[in-house]
Amino acid sequence: MSLTTPRAARVLALIAALLAVLTALTVISAPPARADTVAPAFTSPFKPLPSASATAGTCTAANYVCLYEGLGLTGPQVAVRPAERGGCIDLGAIGWAGRALSAKNTFAREAVTYPNSDCTGRPDGIPGNGSKSPLLYSPGSIWVFDACNYSGSLCLYERVDFNGAEFTAQALNPAVGTCVDLAAHGWGGRAASAVNRNAATAVLYSGTNCTGTSYPVAGNSWNRALGFSANSVFVY
Repeated sequence: MSLTTPRAARVLALIAALLAVLTALTVISAPPARADTVAPAFTSPFKPLPSASATAGTCTAANYVCLYEGLGLTGPQVAVRPAERGGCIDLGAIGWAGRALSAKNTFAREAVTYPNSDCTGRPDGIPGNGSKSPLLYSPGSIWVFDACNYSGSLCLYERVDFNGAEFTAQALNPAVGTCVDLAAHGWGGRAASAVNRNAATAVLYSGTNCTGTSYPVAGNSWNRALGFSANSVFVY
C-alpha cells in the first residue's frame, strides 16, 4: 500500500520545483574591490645629492645649502632648501641633525644655522655664495630665503618668511620718495614680512596716506615677521 497521500504528493512536487529553480540560478559574482585612492606625491624641500663621497665643487645648483659630514666639504652630503621662498628646515626630519661639519651656500643671501630643530638657539652664519669649514657646531636646523630680487625695491609678503603673494614698491624719484597707499592696491593690513632692497629706510604706517603709527624697515634689511598692520608705506 502506498504511503503517499495527495497532500504529501503536492508538497514533494513543490520541493522539486524549488530545487530546479535554485539549480538554474546563475551565481552572482562579488563586485570588484575598490581601488584605494592614491595620495598625491609630497614634494620634499630636501634634495639628496648623488655622491656619497663628494668634494668641493659638486654643489653647483643655485639656491641650496649643501651640508657635508666631513671637514672641507667632504664626505656624505645633502642639499636642502625651503619649500617656498623662505623658512626653517628641520634637519632631524631627514636624518641630518648634528651631522654636518662643513657647508656650502649657493643662495645669494646668508644661510643661518641653529642648534635646535626649530631654528632657535645660538645662530651661526654661512655667507651667501660661500662656504664654511668647520661650522661652529653641527646644526639641527637651517633658516634661509630667496626673495625680493628687485634692486632698490621694498617687497612685502602676505605670509611670514617671505611666502605667499608679493607686493613691490619703489619711488619714481628715489631722491624724493613717495607714499604708497597699500589699501588702495588691495594690500591694506596684508603684509606679514618684508625685504627692503633700497639703501634708504622704508616706513610702514597703520593709516592711509602715511599717517598713524609708523614702523620702519631699515635699508638693505629684512623682517621675516612684521607683526604690524600696515595700510600705507613711504618708500624711496
